[in-house]
Amino acid sequence: MFIRFDVIHERDRQTDRQTLRDSKDRAYASHRAEKMAISLEAVYKITSLRTQYSRHVKALPSAIGSATKTSHQKWLLKNLD
Repeated sequence: MFIRFDVIHERDRQTDRQTLRDSKDRAYASHRAEKMAISLEAVYKITSLRTQYSRHVKALPSAIGSATKTSHQKWLLKNLD
């Protein structure tokens, strides 16, 4: 007789999904690097800058006014707009 531990199985499924997602992300980034003829590190840097920019643009007005922006955040908003 087998006893099923749902918590353990759910954790394994989540780990498998994350591993699959990571491998798909790496494969897609590699494909983009080849297509654009740039290094894989450059693709990761572009993706990171895009993510940072979108987080600052989508920030709620109350969140924007409550904290002062760093020089890097100001540069992102100025140069990527």
